[in-house]
Amino acid sequence: MKSAAGLLALAISTTASPVTNFKRDALDSKDTLCKGWDLRTPEGAQAVWENTWAGVSLDLFITTSSEGQNSWIKDMENQIRGGASGKSGADGCAQLGDDCEPLDNMSCEDQFDKYGTTALGKNSYWIFQAVKGLHGKFNVLHTQLSDSTLIAGLNIGQMVSDFQGSEDNSGDVLSWLAAAAGMGGALGSLVPGAGTGIGAGFGILGGIFSALAIGQDDKIDQGSISAGLSDAFAKATDALKNTLRIATGGGQSEDEYNSLPAPMWDTYQSKIAKFFNGGWFLVDDDTVAVTATLESISNNLKIKVANDILKAAGLVLVADKRDNVLTRETCGYSTGRQWLPLRDGEEYCFYLMRTQGDTMTTLSWVEAEGELYDNMAKYGLGNREPYYTGIIDCALNGGGSDNIDLGNIVWGKVPTCYFNLDAYFIEPEMDSTGCLGGGEGVCSTIHVTKIE
Repeated sequence: MKSAAGLLALAISTTASPVTNFKRDALDSKDTLCKGWDLRTPEGAQAVWENTWAGVSLDLFITTSSEGQNSWIKDMENQIRGGASGKSGADGCAQLGDDCEPLDNMSCEDQFDKYGTTALGKNSYWIFQAVKGLHGKFNVLHTQLSDSTLIAGLNIGQMVSDFQGSEDNSGDVLSWLAAAAGMGGALGSLVPGAGTGIGAGFGILGGIFSALAIGQDDKIDQGSISAGLSDAFAKATDALKNTLRIATGGGQSEDEYNSLPAPMWDTYQSKIAKFFNGGWFLVDDDTVAVTATLESISNNLKIKVANDILKAAGLVLVADKRDNVLTRETCGYSTGRQWLPLRDGEEYCFYLMRTQGDTMTTLSWVEAEGELYDNMAKYGLGNREPYYTGIIDCALNGGGSDNIDLGNIVWGKVPTCYFNLDAYFIEPEMDSTGCLGGGEGVCSTIHVTKIE
């Protein structure tokens, strides 16, 4: 079998790789390998991962090892040491709460001096640091997802009061969690200082939560949104434990390894190398890095909760076709009104209406009051254009369902049906029965038809 150093040299000279801005002296000395890196930001951590060739070395080691991805950390320790040497410090890396100290937590300089005769002997320091970072960040994430204040911070009870709605229908909260992570900063929800490189953290958590939502066997508590989210967070912590076990070489099948999310595009072959790509786990402060990601996800989630409470309160989006609002000027600029395209060549005056009915035969439609929009802004829905556009997208492309499309989640884009208020046209004329719309057996104060 070729040495890791030989394979690395071959890879550098003959194949395309995901490495950019390669520093050719990164492996030449202790100073260039160990010093001068900025691990305070995701961007700096990614530079370490790429410029030291840590990702390439990890992928080559796994793909050429007889054990493959199984027990890869201990196997890498043994290869670097020239054989097993006592109890491995990596034994606790697969368990939350245990100590994780690959290669006995050796410093970068000491490892270079002792094992720096091969490329892997040098840059495996950063691979092991990424494993420690994974372990530390998942520990913090597990603690925060288990903290009851996470749900309290969503202010669900106050939303119900402000919108005159209800949280009785929890919907598919696992899908909410997956979408909130997968879309990233599409709603302007990134916390200050998060930086663009936080995308890797979103991608990892979004992948974990999406797999959980798509493969869910057990029903989530449907008693309320709060109860549903509590249950969803509990299931998410179990998913974190499984992901940690698999990523550290404890996968029990190829399917389990294939379940690992890949935070960014690459040409790596092994699922574990894909999972670690981007270097997010190298970011210095586990608490800050995880908190910035989780708070941003929580902000996305708060907006989704607000949407569903608005829906429970009878709010709908309307496109007004009546003669007095057929232009941008006549639509006006009152709070809540927005002149937007529906399809090519079709533009309408959009706004929210509250539907209310005291009996089975009467349904009233009233344009939403200014106070409602003020309250919406409190919960992240102050920018109405992307909110209305998301509702329109669900009406036109949701396929008759208001469930979130988890198969098409893209960073920076609101998933279809994340915003799922019902959408209607206000028609200019009465229908043939003389009833002003509203559906069979129900008359309303206006004639409406469903947008689809």
